[in-house]
Amino acid sequence: MHTQEPCHDGSCKNARKERGEQRERVSDYEIAKDIKKAVRRAKKYLHRTKDPCDPSCHKCHVCVVCDCVILGTERISHLSVDQLKRNKKRLGVEQYEAFHGKLHPELKKQYSVPDKDDPKKDLDGILLSPRARKTSQGWTACQHCKVALKDENLHRHGPPRYAIANGFCIGKFPKHIVSRSGGIRKVDIDALPDKLRTLLAPVRPYGNIYAYTGGSHKTIQGTVAYYESDIPEIGGAFKHARNMGLSQNMYVMLCGRFTPHQRVLLLIRIRKKKRG
Repeated sequence: MHTQEPCHDGSCKNARKERGEQRERVSDYEIAKDIKKAVRRAKKYLHRTKDPCDPSCHKCHVCVVCDCVILGTERISHLSVDQLKRNKKRLGVEQYEAFHGKLHPELKKQYSVPDKDDPKKDLDGILLSPRARKTSQGWTACQHCKVALKDENLHRHGPPRYAIANGFCIGKFPKHIVSRSGGIRKVDIDALPDKLRTLLAPVRPYGNIYAYTGGSHKTIQGTVAYYESDIPEIGGAFKHARNMGLSQNMYVMLCGRFTPHQRVLLLIRIRKKKRG
């Protein structure tokens, strides 16, 4: 039987101590270079949403042209005041009204940048997002709008596809409305349900399809599809429906065979959604 001879000079004790220190160093922060790089990038994307006025808060970046949130790792571009002024014909109120009708004064106010960010009123008459940030490089913008507003595209007459001036003047519910009696009524915006706001919105870029199936000895089954809608096509379809004499409200189509009782149940569900 083999036995290990004891160390009298302390070399074994020192060797064990060195191995312990080495394990501590390895477990402390020896991460692969690619993981370190990924951590640095993640911290960069995390801290870029800091509010410059209050570093303890975070605020999403919003495109000044299309009012869309610049999500995740999407590239944040910038547009100068001069670039926006050169594209006034494409982004202005006149461009919107030429294709989409008269714009309400309240919506004009809601889509104008704050006075503190535009003291010289250089951007008056241009439909821009007040939620965008103004930095030393200019106004924040998404990559799509940045490319669309390059000087080489100044000859184009239409605005960028998702620009506010391209029919996306949705706005928010006003704090005061005129009642039927002619008086001014104050509205508690926070108390309004989201579904009611959606029904009252003049522009609905997203749509839902509710499909139900039924029949004798069958339960009612349904599916819901949420999709990004094509505004021009929907507008043409609704215009066609109105020309046929249909009421200008919500359209519901029931396909397939339904029992009389199932039709009543579906009508009850639809009325609840309209009131919802």
